[in-house]
Amino acid sequence: MIFMPKRKPKRAVKKKSPLYVILVLGVIALFAVVYSYRGAALVNASADDDPSLGSENAPVTMIMFSNYACSFSRDFWQDTFPLLKQQYIDTGKIRFVFRDFPVQTPGVIDSSLAAECADDQGKFWEYNNALVNSVRIDKDSLKEYASDLGLDTEQFNSCLDSQQRLAEVRKDFSNGVSYGVRGTPTFFINGLRVEGGESFSFFAQLIEKELAK
Repeated sequence: MIFMPKRKPKRAVKKKSPLYVILVLGVIALFAVVYSYRGAALVNASADDDPSLGSENAPVTMIMFSNYACSFSRDFWQDTFPLLKQQYIDTGKIRFVFRDFPVQTPGVIDSSLAAECADDQGKFWEYNNALVNSVRIDKDSLKEYASDLGLDTEQFNSCLDSQQRLAEVRKDFSNGVSYGVRGTPTFFINGLRVEGGESFSFFAQLIEKELAK
């Protein structure tokens, strides 16, 4: 009689859930994209005298080129910017600068001009907030936002109707083109160009790399 050795029962392999796999792949992709920026050429992008938040002595300067018709930029303002402000701007780690990059479509240049006119009255960020939380950028709406914020409407309307700040808007756009800006939003983090409305985690990775230098 031949005795065959008993085979050990196979242990069941626990399958990973699809959600777990997606999360792991997402983290790998994020690190891969961030890693790809290593060694990228830096751009000497100027903050000029444009509106900014945060300490002027912050170790990281983040410049955003955008306009108020860009849906990707609106997503950035609503989803990513609040976290950046809380964790990096308000804590003195980055200085955030906004510069205009309007495209030639109805209302876009007017909305950039309107934000500049609000800046003349010291209300840029309040007006910016009104714009990024609305899809209406026709001239009547732009004037309505100014009134709602308590600006001097006579001064504001005159500034907007006469395109008083057009030279400033054109300067921002021209500078952006010279820095290689091809679409919105485009960011420069200590000179490192980032195109598109990336996630907070993505920006945090780049900012932390700069802070560690």
